[in-house]
Amino acid sequence: WRGGRGSLLTMASNMQERMSREDFKKKQELDELRKSGAIEPEKDADGNEINPHIPQYMAAAPWYLNAEGPGLKHQKDFRKQTVTQGIKARTVQGGVKGKTISRTRDEFGEKEGSRKKKPEAPRANGYDDSYSGKRDRWNGYDPNQFVRVMKKHELTTKARQEKREEMVDRALQ
Repeated sequence: WRGGRGSLLTMASNMQERMSREDFKKKQELDELRKSGAIEPEKDADGNEINPHIPQYMAAAPWYLNAEGPGLKHQKDFRKQTVTQGIKARTVQGGVKGKTISRTRDEFGEKEGSRKKKPEAPRANGYDDSYSGKRDRWNGYDPNQFVRVMKKHELTTKARQEKREEMVDRALQ
């Protein structure tokens, strides 16, 4: 049972066994003394002091980690962190567990400020990549596309009209 108020489980040990009332009261008194500073705080396996004001839900390691003694190692991210440069900063590496941290790169993977700013040429399709162009609702719209849609619509309406005329002719005969 992992209750809230009055829980008699200790999360410090890797086996969740029930504590007696006396042991629980002793543990609570010890925690209060540590919080007040009368007793030296607990130390983890590395010899670092554990802050007594950290709540139990953060300090207690999950049962499946098989934590050996008190500590906050279960809170740390031990995945490999790498700083990549160039094209590798934008690619996803398969099979490597860890975080890839890219430092101040532009959209082409180059370091910010390493290239001299060139005025951007307009694209062949008419798309404007500037600040206002990105927010323009009709940016990159081709009016010829609407002409194609209208021609397709006219053909379908013409075919529909011819089909109706055929049905009327059949009905009259």
